Formats: sequence, C-alpha cells, structure tokens
Amino acid sequence: DIAAARLQFGRHFKVVLSTDIEPLRLKDAVVPHRAEAGLSLVMQYSQHGALCEMRWPDSWRVHPSDALTQQLIREFGAEVASVEY
Repeated sequence: DIAAARLQFGRHFKVVLSTDIEPLRLKDAVVPHRAEAGLSLVMQYSQHGALCEMRWPDSWRVHPSDALTQQLIREFGAEVASVEY
C-alpha cells in the first residue's frame, strides 16, 4: 500500500513553514504520528529573508500518513508537508 511505499522509499518527511509558529502546538500536532520505524522529520522555516532547516532527533521520527500531512497544512498553513524521496 502507499503508506508502506512511503516508509520504504522515503528519505524524510519535510515540512516547509513561513509563518510564526508556536512550538508547543507543532509538538502536539506531531506527537500522535511519532513512529520508531518512521521517517525522519525535517522542518524548513523561513521568515524575513532568513532560511533555516532543522532535522528533528531520531526520537521524533514520524509515520508519513495523509492525516499528518493534512493536519500540518490545516493548522500551520504549511506550504509543503510531504515525503521527499
């Protein structure tokens, strides 16, 4: 199925944000999707011309589900929330 393919072939799950974010809200959104055998989580954040990319620790690996993608887009206006292959 598609979820298994994402896990097998995905390099990481990337989120691109360019608005102010509340770290605790982001943490709360990610917690239900944590998975030891999931993909590493990478967050790219840009604001006022500055760009930063952060790789979360391995303890924050996530299951790359459609639910996670939709939640991040809905709650944070993520420009991109997807698996990078």
